[in-house]
Amino acid sequence: MRIVPLVIALVLIKPLQADDFFLSACDYTLTLSGYVAQQGVDSLKAITVREQPWTLFVVCTPNSRRTSDISEIQDRAKENGDFIRGYHEFDFSNGQRAAIFRNTTRTNPVVRLEGYFATRDFEYRFVFVPEKGKTLRQEHWTAMEAELQSIISASRPGKQSPALPEASYRFRLSMFLAGLALAIGILSFFALRSILRRKKQ
Repeated sequence: MRIVPLVIALVLIKPLQADDFFLSACDYTLTLSGYVAQQGVDSLKAITVREQPWTLFVVCTPNSRRTSDISEIQDRAKENGDFIRGYHEFDFSNGQRAAIFRNTTRTNPVVRLEGYFATRDFEYRFVFVPEKGKTLRQEHWTAMEAELQSIISASRPGKQSPALPEASYRFRLSMFLAGLALAIGILSFFALRSILRRKKQ
């Protein structure tokens, strides 16, 4: 069923304005202007009020790893047979780093915009899908990529610390383990040399 008549009816009832939406499960606030939205405690679905409707899905989930998956997005897409275009990253809100890209998954041929960022407490995912059956020109995608970036940049993830990218975490961990192994080796060498000297005496 087409959503255009519903959107037009809602516009006639409620004028366009910027509204704040608060996802209480993850202490996250985002501002949308010109959308009709339904929200839960950890997710939101919003539809643009315009000639070419888009649907925006936002969801937050607990970040059990405490790191950001931003460094893994493109490699994982290749492994899964997905096709990513226009990938770019940007910084916002106290050092948070987000990524936006166009994605076509192996199991779903519909092209969509996706966004992602993570704090140490939560991961945030965004999916922007155009109305089915519409052929979009490049300028439409460019405009919506800019809009999604603007939405994420203006959002407020509470007092949450940025998450370290998984690749950086693994690198630091490997450096720490290598340093620890080197320190143990040096201490073992001096301990062994001390023991041998005592035996000679």
